[in-house]
Amino acid sequence: MKFANLKISTRLGIGFAVVLSLTMAMTAIGIARLHALSQATDDMQESTIKERLAAEWYGGVIANSVRTIARVKTTVGDEDKRLEQEMTAQSKLLSALQRDLEARVKSPEGMRRLAVVADKRQQYVAIRKKVFEFKKSMNTGDEAALAAQIDSQLVLATNAYSQSVADVLDFQKDVFKQTKQTADAVYASGRTALLMLGAAAMVLGAMLAWLLSRGITRPIRYAVSVAKVVAAGDLSTHIDVVSTDETGELL
Repeated sequence: MKFANLKISTRLGIGFAVVLSLTMAMTAIGIARLHALSQATDDMQESTIKERLAAEWYGGVIANSVRTIARVKTTVGDEDKRLEQEMTAQSKLLSALQRDLEARVKSPEGMRRLAVVADKRQQYVAIRKKVFEFKKSMNTGDEAALAAQIDSQLVLATNAYSQSVADVLDFQKDVFKQTKQTADAVYASGRTALLMLGAAAMVLGAMLAWLLSRGITRPIRYAVSVAKVVAAGDLSTHIDVVSTDETGELL
């Protein structure tokens, strides 16, 4: 059936249905993109928290490593006691940060790096304890042996431990970058989809408006002209009927 033969109400209904369908599609895509963007934003916020925890953890490890070297080298009793208290307090804070981060990390790579940290920390604590015990029980003249233990064991263990935490921090930075890229991609894809649908709705709506206007007003104008001729008493005019819609029936 030709489009011109459809009833005017049917043609109007088709036109509005097409435009409304595009509007509904735009709404559905917008809601879906907003939901995806919300999820990506939540992931980015969680990544920010994990990166902050890792940064605080790394900073605390560096601070405690400095205290450890200072304490093992000091010969002042009050200074040793102060450093020990600061190290103990910092270790508690580091343990809390580690537990918090471990509870949040779910990826296999992140968990693997945390396991490396746990192993390096255990080795570091054992060597540190050994060096402090040697310092406490050493005799006069053992300073060279203590220095050798510091350089060959404690410093290496400290560096390995701090590097493992730095690896965790670098990984969390990468995760944050990835989540931010994902959020940006979700926004860009949603924006592109909405712009394309919006443009399609405008073009299709304009085409439908032109077709409907042309298909309705031209036959009506022709019918009006015929009616005027007939009203003037001229019944010899040939009437061309090219449609079966309301205007065609009128003609």
